[in-house]
Order: sequence, then C-alpha cells, then structure tokens
Amino acid sequence: MSKSKKAVIVGASGLVGKALLDMLLKDADYAAVLLLVRRELPFSHPKLVQKVIDFRRIIQLAELVEGYDVGFCCLGTTMKQVNGEKAAFYEVDYTFCARFGELCEKCGVAQFVIVSAMGADEKSVFYYNRVKGQTENFIRKLVFDAVYIFRPSLLLGNRSEKRSGEDFGKSLMNTFSFLIPEKYKGVEALKVAQAMRLAVQSHKKGIFVIESAAIKNTPL
Repeated sequence: MSKSKKAVIVGASGLVGKALLDMLLKDADYAAVLLLVRRELPFSHPKLVQKVIDFRRIIQLAELVEGYDVGFCCLGTTMKQVNGEKAAFYEVDYTFCARFGELCEKCGVAQFVIVSAMGADEKSVFYYNRVKGQTENFIRKLVFDAVYIFRPSLLLGNRSEKRSGEDFGKSLMNTFSFLIPEKYKGVEALKVAQAMRLAVQSHKKGIFVIESAAIKNTPL
C-alpha cells in the first residue's frame, strides 16, 4: 500500500466512525483523511480535512473526493433519534449512504466499505433490517474494484448519547450471555473499525460480506 493512500469517511461521529478515524490517522499508510460532516468535529490532525456539507446535495461535491482511494460509510441512525419518523430514518440509512456511494463511484474511488447490520435483508419483516438490505443491494450495483459490507450485531462501546434500547439489549446480553449463540453476541465497535481498516489492505476485487462472527475474531 502506498503512503499516498487517501480515505474519505462519512459517519465519523458515531461509534465505528470515531474508532476508524483514530486508526487511519495513526496509520502511516494513509497520507490524508477527509471527513464529510454535518457539523465539524472538535479536533484536528495534520492529515485530517473536515468539510461541513449538506448531505442532500452530496452528489454535487465531486471536487472534494477526486483522487481519493477508499470510501468508508459509517452512517446510521435510530428510530428514536429521528422521533420514530420512518422517512427521516430512511433518508439517513438509505438515501445518504446510497448518494455517498454514487459520489465515490463518480470520483473513481477504488474501494468502498460500508457498515450495515446483522440480518440486513430487503425482504425482512423488520423495517430496520429491510432498509439496511435495500442499501446493501444498491451499493452492490455500483462499480468499484472492491465492496466490503460489514454486518455487526449489537455494537458495544461508549456513545456520547444514550440509546435506551441498546442499553437494555446490552444488559440482557450480559445477563443471559450463556444462552445466546456466539454470532448474536455484541461486537466491539473497535473491532468493526479494525476489520474495515484491515480489509482494504488485501486489495482483493469483488463484493465481500463480513458477518459479525468474523468481525469478532479480528485482532486488535
């Protein structure tokens, strides 16, 4: 991998995005990291560039992404964060992700990496999984040398905001861990980020789906 490697990230304020950003800034193989954000994050680094954008117009920002090698999509929200509005959830988890994928394709980005979710399936009876499945299928149709789709189970880590549903889920997992099949157990956001970083080092071509059990086996 050349030291001139350049990555663009969306969703860097979330659990996985924050961990990934920290790793890439410390990685000598990356010369530059571009964040496309709705609000600027409160830190700086010599390799880091932040651009505050309107995600509804992201496809118009080709000049920002030209010359970048890897696109990392860590965008995602919850129904609670959008006050139960399905349209708002869909806009973030499908529309913004899909438009970012289109932008990266348009700019000749070689590798595209996206955080999806365990159980993603456009035919799922569960709205969350259905949207994730629709997003995956859209990204699969774009032209990249390689697409990596990560499907973690419940993400573990310290969030800046409280998600009561996730906290309850983590509590149940801790209490009944011995009853839960390994593949359904929570996975550390750090491991998801590390698996994403390592995946693009292989320079393989094709579409790859990485399930939660494989992510958990990623060494830190």
